[in-house]
Amino acid sequence: MTWLEIARGLVVMDVKQIARDRFLVFVLCYSVLLAFAVRVGVPRLAPVLVARHGVDIVPYYGLLSSFVGLTMGASMVGMVLGFLLLDARETRVIEALSVSPVTFDRFLSYRVAMPMVLAVALNPLCAVIGGVGLPGPLPLLTLSVIGILFAGLSTLALATFADNKVQAFAVMKMISGMSLIPLAGYFVDEPRQFLLGVFPPYWLFKAWWTAVDGGSWWLFAVVALLSNLALLWGMKRRFVRLVRHG
Repeated sequence: MTWLEIARGLVVMDVKQIARDRFLVFVLCYSVLLAFAVRVGVPRLAPVLVARHGVDIVPYYGLLSSFVGLTMGASMVGMVLGFLLLDARETRVIEALSVSPVTFDRFLSYRVAMPMVLAVALNPLCAVIGGVGLPGPLPLLTLSVIGILFAGLSTLALATFADNKVQAFAVMKMISGMSLIPLAGYFVDEPRQFLLGVFPPYWLFKAWWTAVDGGSWWLFAVVALLSNLALLWGMKRRFVRLVRHG
């Protein structure tokens, strides 16, 4: 059995499993629906806040677009595939793979890669639909592609830190909360802002904000790519140890 045939079979299995679970379908659609809400609601809300409360949210459009374009799509699709990976761990499917043509390594590589493949389209789609505070086309596409790593990280985090689907909902809240940590850097002046760099996702958000402001964003993007790849590699090793050694 070739790797292509194995991948095709896994994709068909995933589609059937997701289609049977309304919650997973909703989670997949949620990011796009929220992006539409941003596009429709934020431009209407901004003048109202200025008129009634003297609060101008326009300077924060770049902050909002970074959340919409980098976090929503990747995290949501990552958590959906994380549920499937957790289910395979719960039902001991992963253990059975050791004597199947799929093998554990192939299955895990597919399970981590699949959400990132989906996020390649979903990240820029959410950003464009959101439509406020966007950087130029080149940084938008480049940073959105780097942002697919968040999908793989979400998948591994859900399947690693939850032992069952009940715990998975608590882990989902943890992932959602941690995704907001880099956004705090928007309100902190440099160089103190760089202290958040110990949390690798920060560098991607910093690249996005810099691009929105018309600055040089490439260095931040390179740091984001390397640091988040290292984090993904570390998370994958942790999951492998958990499965093989308990």
